[in-house]
Amino acid sequence: MEDKIPDEQPNKLLPFLRRLADIISNDGDLDKASDDILRSADLSKDEGVIQQLNNWIKVLQEYHINPDANQKEYLTKLIEFGIPSASAELALARMREALSSDIEFELGRRNYVRAVLLAQQNHIPQEKIHHFQELSLRQFAADFNNLPGFRVLVKEWEIPQNEVKRILEQLLEETGSQWIKDALESSSKW
Repeated sequence: MEDKIPDEQPNKLLPFLRRLADIISNDGDLDKASDDILRSADLSKDEGVIQQLNNWIKVLQEYHINPDANQKEYLTKLIEFGIPSASAELALARMREALSSDIEFELGRRNYVRAVLLAQQNHIPQEKIHHFQELSLRQFAADFNNLPGFRVLVKEWEIPQNEVKRILEQLLEETGSQWIKDALESSSKW
């Protein structure tokens, strides 16, 4: 493969693989990170190393965008670009771990809408996304008393009317809130 570089060059870049995986997982500034990595490794003028680093970034970004794809395919690509298999596996695992910790962080902050967004962007199974959506809707209705926001989410996420009714009925039963009762009565008109 013509994109391969001499064996000693990946060894100079390899210590930075974890950092690359973290930056890509967190949608960080890759241009700045690449420059820092090349300067740190004293390789900023080596075109072969720059190409190799760009190849790594491309594969890791593709995996970040589509983590449900065949992991073996990405593993093979990283190995072809000079990364030892164990290091390649660790980089991909690190990226999967970062995703779940980001979602858990948002759930811990009770930022359910953001958790839905992260889950959708990262192709989390629909059952989990549905659960996060329900948490969001319950929060908008019961905690925020925000009917306009509730309706926007229902429309954006294309929540079926029977599901909206079920959620509001449960909330009415749990809280007895007049606001929830009014929202339930008006929900059939949306």
